[in-house]
Amino acid sequence: MPLRGFLLCLLILTLFSATLAKSEFPQPLGYLSDFAEVVSPGVERQITAVCRELDEKTGAQIGIASFPDLGGDEIDGFTNRLFEAWSPGLKGINNGILIVDAIAERKIRIEIGYGLEPIIPDGMAGRIRRDVMTPYLSEGKHGEAYLAGVAALASIIAKEEGVTLESLSGVEVRVPRGKRRSDSLYQLIPLLFIVMAAMALARRRRNLRGGGGPWIGGGLGGGGFGGGGGFGGFGGGMSGGGGSSGGY
Repeated sequence: MPLRGFLLCLLILTLFSATLAKSEFPQPLGYLSDFAEVVSPGVERQITAVCRELDEKTGAQIGIASFPDLGGDEIDGFTNRLFEAWSPGLKGINNGILIVDAIAERKIRIEIGYGLEPIIPDGMAGRIRRDVMTPYLSEGKHGEAYLAGVAALASIIAKEEGVTLESLSGVEVRVPRGKRRSDSLYQLIPLLFIVMAAMALARRRRNLRGGGGPWIGGGLGGGGFGGGGGFGGFGGGMSGGGGSSGGY
């Protein structure tokens, strides 16, 4: 009986935390949510084209969000909560990426979903942030930085999946050299236990709530959203906090 009570309290806390996280942030505007209005329309179209084609051909989803400021919050915690609220990537596969740029704080973070960590480990995410994106960011070219980062990340995923992204044909793609984590799979064992526990909790939540599919377009107001140049919403992916953050 005490165990059942504890599990029920844990479930209620999880549901409350998820609801709070979604209500804390606005809905995504598309693959790119330029709340700080730092991206030109032309570059925005390029970014959207790459993200859309990657989504259609591999199921992997990259979300980018710019914010004028974080209201005193830290970039790591803010991005982790936003990832939980928006959930880029497919549910159960967790192949999502979220890039958050805080303009006033001059901080940026690339957060990688569980399923992509073997091919984009923290070291690779860090090199993309520092070597590919930061040179643009330091010059105030935020849109160009996002496009360069998205191109590098998308090309890694496309190569792994054996597909060609036509939207990258006119984009300079720079992928830093780095080792994959395939020879260090033992590092993923703790993450696997966390994922399995989370999935079991999610199944129980669906049973208690009467089922339901993956979250589409959560945030303020809830509900899905279509259009936006082919963006149909994110698919319910999870992140374990992997990635890289830093200033520019």
